[in-house]
Amino acid sequence: MTYWKDKAVLVTGGAGFIGHRLVAKLLGLGARVTVVDDLSKGSRRNIERYINQIRFLQADLLNSAAAKHAIKGHEVCFHLAAKIGGIGYFHKTPATSLRDNSTMNFNLWDAAVNIGMKMVCLSSSMVFERTNTFPTPESAVETSPPPMSGYGFSKLVAEYIARTYNEEFGVKYVIVRPFNAYGPGELPGEYVGYAHVIPDLIKKTVEGQYPLEILGSGKQTRSYTYVDDVADGILHVTERIENEDFRKSCALLGT
Repeated sequence: MTYWKDKAVLVTGGAGFIGHRLVAKLLGLGARVTVVDDLSKGSRRNIERYINQIRFLQADLLNSAAAKHAIKGHEVCFHLAAKIGGIGYFHKTPATSLRDNSTMNFNLWDAAVNIGMKMVCLSSSMVFERTNTFPTPESAVETSPPPMSGYGFSKLVAEYIARTYNEEFGVKYVIVRPFNAYGPGELPGEYVGYAHVIPDLIKKTVEGQYPLEILGSGKQTRSYTYVDDVADGILHVTERIENEDFRKSCALLGT
């Protein structure tokens, strides 16, 4: 019997890129899964094959009542729903990213008070946006200047929400910071930089664009993680750790 067998799990943003892969893995492990998604970025097509195996709620977590309704009756909540995109999207919607992502976090964590569930905060490598230490250890979040982008700062706020709600209200949490996921299910967007770089470049190549339009000098480097490996990592940490972030989790796991 696995840790997830018959466990009631909520995945916010479960119709999204990482979310739908996490849903598939949870179902394979025997969890009872609810997906809540407003489908503004996610696609119902991503979860269509699982639709008879899950409970699906199309709802906007900016509404506190919707967040409270969604979270009720679950033992674990993976909070993946967010205003997210590529670098062009971040620059186009900085205030929206900060406002909406923070509001969703506050709504969910408020709903989690006094019900004993574990909240999984999906943060981001963007919390290290202004670090000057390379390679960057996770401890750099404590010494680096705060992110300049609205999205990056919203993820740092999310981490503070997770920690402070534990300190004051005892809400159990785990913080995970995925880095640059790629893989099937991530769609290109409406303009350059709306989506992440890999689907953006694939779309341009398929459309015959030459030379390819890029952002920046083209000399940038990134570390990419396959989306299923991200989902496996999220599950691995959640099973084993409570009230810690990923850096401390690695130390406890001896990795």
